[in-house]
Amino acid sequence: MVCLAQSFLPWLWGWTRIGSFTMTPEAALEAQIARYRQMTGEQRLALALDLHELSCDVAREGIRNQHPGITSAEVEQLLRQRLELVTRP
Repeated sequence: MVCLAQSFLPWLWGWTRIGSFTMTPEAALEAQIARYRQMTGEQRLALALDLHELSCDVAREGIRNQHPGITSAEVEQLLRQRLELVTRP
C-alpha cells in the first residue's frame, strides 16, 4: 500500500510520476505541446469543444450548489450570464 504522503510529495516538489519515469512540469508541458502538434486540426477542435463542455458542466454544478432547488432552465440562464461576463470587452 502506498502512503498518501509518498504519492503527494513528488507533486508538491514539482515532479510528476508518469508510468515508470518521473518528469518535471516543464517536461510535461513540452510533451503535451508535442502531442498537440501531432493531432489534426479536427482532433484539436474536438478536444477544445470537449473541454468547453466539461467546464460548462462544472459551472452548472457550481450554480446548482449555490442555488439549491433551481430548475434546469434557470441553471442554463445563469450559465449563459456567466459566459457573457467572460466575453465582454
